[in-house]
Amino acid sequence: MASDNVQLKQDLENVLHEVQTLLHNVGDQGTEKALALRSRVNQALATAQTRLVGIGVDARDRAKQAAAVTDEYVHDKPWQAIGIGAAVGVLVGVLAARR
Repeated sequence: MASDNVQLKQDLENVLHEVQTLLHNVGDQGTEKALALRSRVNQALATAQTRLVGIGVDARDRAKQAAAVTDEYVHDKPWQAIGIGAAVGVLVGVLAARR
């Protein structure tokens, strides 16, 4: 899920950049309808940028929370954490050897 958020954020940043480039190239030329459209697009861009920042903040907060929970668990139950790490290592080794 985190990689989905990262990919979504990257895709939105690319779209925002392309739209900003398009708006810059269009300049202030055009009819009233074009200017009204440009204004609406600029408002949509501002909203999208705000949401994009929110996605980044949310992802960072979730990562910090997960790290804190993991750290607390490892400190409270070090031997279980070692056992889980060893089991995951063995599983990865078995899966890698099968290929």
